[in-house]
Amino acid sequence: MADCLGVATISDIALVDKVASSILGELLSRLSKSAPLEFVSLIAPALLLGNTKIAAHTGAMTPPSGMGVIHEFQLFSRPTTHGFTVVSDITIKHRRNSVGVVFDFEVGVEGSVASMQTRLRFVTIEEMVAFKGIRFPLKYSTDHTIWHKSQKIKQADVADYLELARDYNPIHVDYAAARALGLEGVVLPGMLLCGLAESILTTHFCSVWISQMKCRFMAAVPVGQTVNFGIVPRKHDERGFLNLARIFAVTEDNVIAAIMDVTCAPNVS
Repeated sequence: MADCLGVATISDIALVDKVASSILGELLSRLSKSAPLEFVSLIAPALLLGNTKIAAHTGAMTPPSGMGVIHEFQLFSRPTTHGFTVVSDITIKHRRNSVGVVFDFEVGVEGSVASMQTRLRFVTIEEMVAFKGIRFPLKYSTDHTIWHKSQKIKQADVADYLELARDYNPIHVDYAAARALGLEGVVLPGMLLCGLAESILTTHFCSVWISQMKCRFMAAVPVGQTVNFGIVPRKHDERGFLNLARIFAVTEDNVIAAIMDVTCAPNVS
Protein backbone atom coordinates (compact mmCIF):
# COMPACT_ATOMS: atom_id res chain seq x y z
CA MET A 1 0.00 0.00 0.00
CA ALA A 2 1.41 3.41 -1.00
CA ASP A 3 1.84 6.16 1.55
CA CYS A 4 -1.17 8.39 2.13
CA LEU A 5 0.06 11.95 2.60
CA GLY A 6 -1.77 14.78 4.30
CA VAL A 7 -1.03 18.40 5.23
CA ALA A 8 -3.20 20.85 7.17
CA THR A 9 -2.55 24.23 8.77
CA ILE A 10 -4.58 25.48 11.72
CA SER A 11 -4.35 29.23 12.26
CA ASP A 12 -4.15 31.24 15.46
CA ILE A 13 -4.27 28.52 18.08
CA ALA A 14 -3.02 28.89 21.64
CA LEU A 15 -0.23 26.37 22.08
CA VAL A 16 -0.75 26.09 25.82
CA ASP A 17 -3.78 26.42 28.06
CA LYS A 18 -2.32 28.14 31.13
CA VAL A 19 -4.66 26.42 33.58
CA ALA A 20 -4.11 22.97 32.04
CA SER A 21 -0.36 23.57 31.93
CA SER A 22 -0.29 24.46 35.62
CA ILE A 23 -2.29 21.36 36.53
CA LEU A 24 0.01 19.24 34.36
CA GLY A 25 3.09 20.61 36.13
CA GLU A 26 1.61 19.81 39.55
CA LEU A 27 0.66 16.30 38.42
CA LEU A 28 4.12 15.55 37.03
CA SER A 29 5.77 16.90 40.19
CA ARG A 30 3.58 14.75 42.44
CA LEU A 31 3.90 11.53 40.46
CA SER A 32 7.63 11.88 39.90
CA LYS A 33 8.34 13.04 43.47
CA SER A 34 10.25 15.93 41.94
CA ALA A 35 10.54 19.67 42.29
CA PRO A 36 7.91 21.70 40.40
CA LEU A 37 8.97 22.72 36.90
CA GLU A 38 10.03 26.35 36.57
CA PHE A 39 8.59 26.52 33.05
CA VAL A 40 5.94 24.96 30.85
CA SER A 41 6.53 21.23 30.42
CA LEU A 42 8.11 20.00 27.21
CA ILE A 43 5.12 17.66 26.70
CA ALA A 44 2.53 20.47 26.93
CA PRO A 45 1.90 20.43 23.14
CA ALA A 46 0.67 16.84 23.53
CA LEU A 47 -2.33 18.25 25.37
CA LEU A 48 -3.38 19.85 22.08
CA LEU A 49 -4.08 16.49 20.43
CA GLY A 50 -7.51 16.42 22.05
CA ASN A 51 -8.34 19.93 20.87
CA THR A 52 -11.28 19.69 18.47
CA LYS A 53 -9.44 21.74 15.84
CA ILE A 54 -6.49 19.36 15.97
CA ALA A 55 -8.48 16.14 16.38
CA ALA A 56 -10.27 16.84 13.12
CA HIS A 57 -6.94 16.21 11.36
CA THR A 58 -5.56 13.24 13.31
CA GLY A 59 -7.97 10.50 12.24
CA ALA A 60 -5.09 8.72 10.50
CA MET A 61 -3.85 7.68 13.96
CA THR A 62 -6.73 5.22 14.19
CA PRO A 63 -5.54 1.69 13.30
CA PRO A 64 -7.34 -0.54 10.77
CA SER A 65 -10.24 -2.57 12.12
CA GLY A 66 -9.12 -5.50 14.28
CA MET A 67 -5.62 -4.12 14.85
CA GLY A 68 -3.96 -2.33 17.72
CA VAL A 69 -1.43 0.47 17.73
CA ILE A 70 1.99 0.74 19.35
CA HIS A 71 3.46 4.15 20.12
CA GLU A 72 6.99 3.57 18.80
CA PHE A 73 8.66 6.97 18.90
CA GLN A 74 8.05 10.48 20.19
CA LEU A 75 9.99 13.67 19.55
CA PHE A 76 9.59 16.99 21.35
CA SER A 77 11.67 20.01 20.38
CA ARG A 78 11.67 23.72 21.28
CA PRO A 79 14.27 26.51 20.90
CA THR A 80 13.33 28.34 24.14
CA THR A 81 11.19 27.82 27.24
CA HIS A 82 9.13 30.92 26.40
CA GLY A 83 7.66 29.97 23.02
CA PHE A 84 4.81 27.92 24.47
CA THR A 85 3.03 31.07 25.62
CA VAL A 86 2.31 32.33 22.11
CA VAL A 87 -0.63 32.02 19.75
CA SER A 88 0.58 30.59 16.47
CA ASP A 89 -0.19 28.52 13.38
CA ILE A 90 0.24 24.76 13.60
CA THR A 91 1.07 22.74 10.50
CA ILE A 92 0.16 19.05 10.70
CA LYS A 93 1.74 16.61 8.25
CA HIS A 94 1.18 12.88 8.19
CA ARG A 95 2.36 9.84 6.24
CA ARG A 96 0.30 6.68 6.61
CA ASN A 97 0.47 3.20 5.07
CA SER A 98 -0.58 -0.30 6.10
CA VAL A 99 2.30 -0.52 8.61
CA GLY A 100 1.66 2.66 10.56
CA VAL A 101 1.62 6.43 10.53
CA VAL A 102 4.02 9.30 11.23
CA PHE A 103 2.67 12.68 12.32
CA ASP A 104 4.71 15.89 12.36
CA PHE A 105 3.39 18.94 14.19
CA GLU A 106 5.21 22.21 13.45
CA VAL A 107 4.34 25.26 15.53
CA GLY A 108 5.28 28.53 13.88
CA VAL A 109 7.10 28.80 10.56
CA GLU A 110 8.87 25.46 9.98
CA GLY A 111 8.67 24.63 13.68
CA SER A 112 10.29 27.89 14.85
CA VAL A 113 8.24 27.85 18.09
CA ALA A 114 8.14 24.09 18.74
CA SER A 115 7.80 20.77 16.96
CA MET A 116 6.54 17.32 17.82
CA GLN A 117 6.66 14.00 15.97
CA THR A 118 4.62 10.91 16.80
CA ARG A 119 5.26 7.54 15.16
CA LEU A 120 2.69 4.78 15.53
CA ARG A 121 2.87 1.16 14.30
CA PHE A 122 -0.26 -0.86 13.53
CA VAL A 123 -0.06 -4.39 14.92
CA THR A 124 -2.09 -7.57 15.12
CA ILE A 125 -3.15 -8.90 18.51
CA GLU A 126 -0.38 -11.51 18.25
CA GLU A 127 2.20 -8.78 17.66
CA MET A 128 0.85 -6.78 20.58
CA VAL A 129 1.18 -9.82 22.86
CA ALA A 130 4.82 -10.15 21.76
CA PHE A 131 5.57 -6.49 22.57
CA LYS A 132 7.34 -7.24 25.86
CA GLY A 133 10.58 -5.28 25.72
CA ILE A 134 13.91 -6.45 27.16
CA ARG A 135 15.26 -6.63 30.68
CA PHE A 136 17.51 -3.77 31.75
CA PRO A 137 21.14 -4.98 31.47
CA LEU A 138 23.28 -4.08 34.48
CA LYS A 139 26.06 -2.93 32.14
CA TYR A 140 23.86 0.02 31.13
CA SER A 141 24.10 1.43 34.65
CA THR A 142 27.37 3.19 35.46
CA ASP A 143 28.80 4.92 38.53
CA HIS A 144 27.39 8.14 37.08
CA THR A 145 23.82 6.86 36.63
CA ILE A 146 21.24 8.61 38.82
CA TRP A 147 18.23 6.47 39.75
CA HIS A 148 14.91 7.98 40.76
CA LYS A 149 11.68 6.07 41.39
CA SER A 150 8.25 7.55 40.74
CA GLN A 151 5.19 7.23 42.92
CA LYS A 152 2.94 4.26 42.23
CA ILE A 153 0.88 5.60 39.32
CA LYS A 154 -2.74 4.66 39.95
CA GLN A 155 -5.78 4.65 37.68
CA ALA A 156 -6.97 7.93 39.21
CA ASP A 157 -3.62 9.55 38.33
CA VAL A 158 -3.90 8.35 34.75
CA ALA A 159 -7.46 9.66 34.61
CA ASP A 160 -6.22 13.09 35.73
CA TYR A 161 -3.69 13.15 32.88
CA LEU A 162 -6.15 11.85 30.29
CA GLU A 163 -8.65 14.54 31.24
CA LEU A 164 -6.03 17.21 30.58
CA ALA A 165 -4.98 15.63 27.30
CA ARG A 166 -8.51 14.74 26.26
CA ASP A 167 -7.08 11.33 25.34
CA TYR A 168 -9.87 8.76 24.95
CA ASN A 169 -7.75 5.74 24.02
CA PRO A 170 -9.46 2.87 25.89
CA ILE A 171 -6.22 0.95 26.54
CA HIS A 172 -5.49 3.44 29.36
CA VAL A 173 -8.83 3.09 31.17
CA ASP A 174 -10.78 0.04 29.97
CA TYR A 175 -9.41 -3.32 31.10
CA ALA A 176 -11.57 -5.33 28.68
CA ALA A 177 -10.58 -3.13 25.73
CA ALA A 178 -6.90 -3.44 26.61
CA ARG A 179 -7.17 -7.24 26.90
CA ALA A 180 -9.00 -7.43 23.58
CA LEU A 181 -6.01 -5.74 21.91
CA GLY A 182 -3.49 -8.18 23.39
CA LEU A 183 -2.39 -6.25 26.48
CA GLU A 184 -2.43 -7.75 29.96
CA GLY A 185 -4.35 -4.76 31.29
CA VAL A 186 -4.57 -0.98 31.11
CA VAL A 187 -1.26 0.81 30.52
CA LEU A 188 0.29 4.22 31.09
CA PRO A 189 0.27 6.80 28.26
CA GLY A 190 3.69 7.15 26.66
CA MET A 191 3.49 10.94 26.74
CA LEU A 192 3.14 10.79 30.53
CA LEU A 193 6.41 8.84 30.80
CA CYS A 194 8.14 11.60 28.83
CA GLY A 195 6.78 14.26 31.16
CA LEU A 196 7.89 12.35 34.26
CA ALA A 197 11.39 11.95 32.80
CA GLU A 198 11.63 15.71 32.24
CA SER A 199 10.55 16.49 35.81
CA ILE A 200 13.07 14.05 37.25
CA LEU A 201 16.00 15.24 35.14
CA THR A 202 15.40 18.91 35.93
CA THR A 203 15.18 18.07 39.64
CA HIS A 204 18.62 16.48 39.63
CA PHE A 205 20.06 19.03 37.18
CA CYS A 206 18.17 22.16 38.20
CA SER A 207 20.44 24.44 36.16
CA VAL A 208 19.18 23.14 32.79
CA TRP A 209 15.99 22.69 30.77
CA ILE A 210 15.32 20.14 28.02
CA SER A 211 15.30 21.58 24.50
CA GLN A 212 14.78 18.24 22.74
CA MET A 213 13.68 14.74 23.72
CA LYS A 214 13.71 11.69 21.47
CA CYS A 215 11.90 8.75 23.03
CA ARG A 216 11.76 5.13 21.85
CA PHE A 217 9.05 3.11 23.53
CA MET A 218 10.08 -0.49 24.21
CA ALA A 219 7.30 -1.97 26.37
CA ALA A 220 4.02 -1.00 27.99
CA VAL A 221 3.89 -0.03 31.67
CA PRO A 222 0.88 -1.41 33.57
CA VAL A 223 -1.19 1.10 35.51
CA GLY A 224 -0.56 0.67 39.23
CA GLN A 225 3.21 0.35 39.04
CA THR A 226 6.11 2.57 39.97
CA VAL A 227 8.60 3.48 37.25
CA ASN A 228 12.34 3.67 37.91
CA PHE A 229 14.14 6.33 35.87
CA GLY A 230 17.88 6.07 35.31
CA ILE A 231 19.63 9.24 34.11
CA VAL A 232 22.98 8.71 32.38
CA PRO A 233 24.83 12.01 31.76
CA ARG A 234 26.65 11.80 28.42
CA LYS A 235 28.10 15.25 27.77
CA HIS A 236 28.61 18.58 29.54
CA ASP A 237 29.33 21.88 27.83
CA GLU A 238 32.45 23.98 28.37
CA ARG A 239 30.85 25.65 31.42
CA GLY A 240 29.99 22.33 33.04
CA PHE A 241 26.24 22.37 32.31
CA LEU A 242 24.66 19.07 31.32
CA ASN A 243 24.26 19.02 27.53
CA LEU A 244 23.29 15.44 26.60
CA ALA A 245 21.82 12.62 28.65
CA ARG A 246 20.06 9.29 28.20
CA ILE A 247 17.15 8.37 30.45
CA PHE A 248 15.92 4.80 30.93
CA ALA A 249 12.37 4.22 32.15
CA VAL A 250 12.31 0.77 33.77
CA THR A 251 9.30 -1.18 35.06
CA GLU A 252 8.99 -2.97 38.40
CA ASP A 253 9.87 -6.19 36.52
CA ASN A 254 13.17 -4.58 35.41
CA VAL A 255 12.01 -4.25 31.80
CA ILE A 256 13.00 -1.21 29.73
CA ALA A 257 9.78 0.63 28.95
CA ALA A 258 11.36 3.60 27.16
CA ILE A 259 14.70 5.17 26.32
CA MET A 260 14.85 8.97 26.11
CA ASP A 261 17.78 10.84 24.60
CA VAL A 262 17.69 14.47 25.65
CA THR A 263 19.48 17.67 24.73
CA CYS A 264 19.68 20.30 27.46
CA ALA A 265 20.39 24.02 27.65
CA PRO A 266 21.48 26.12 30.67
CA ASN A 267 18.65 27.58 32.74
CA VAL A 268 20.53 30.81 33.40
CA SER A 269 20.32 34.43 32.22
